[in-house]
Amino acid sequence: MSYEEYRVFLKLLGKLDFENYIRVTQTEIAKELGMKQPSVARAIKGLLEQDIIRKGPKVGNSNTYRLNPMIGHKGQGINKTKKEYEHLKRIK
Repeated sequence: MSYEEYRVFLKLLGKLDFENYIRVTQTEIAKELGMKQPSVARAIKGLLEQDIIRKGPKVGNSNTYRLNPMIGHKGQGINKTKKEYEHLKRIK
């Protein structure tokens, strides 16, 4: 994991919602971390490739993400979250 990926990963953890959903724009992350948006996009791409996060459903024109439940979990029913996470892998 690169330094940029690590910084973005920690920011995503801070935005983690129940059932491992993360809803935040790349622009918002860039602003909060003092990074350029293309650097955030590259970091998110790396996190996706490493299966740390997966793309979730779009909300408006914003992407959502799900944290891999093997890394961490917020909420109840971790088995349900694991199944939903695996489903996202199949619908890529």
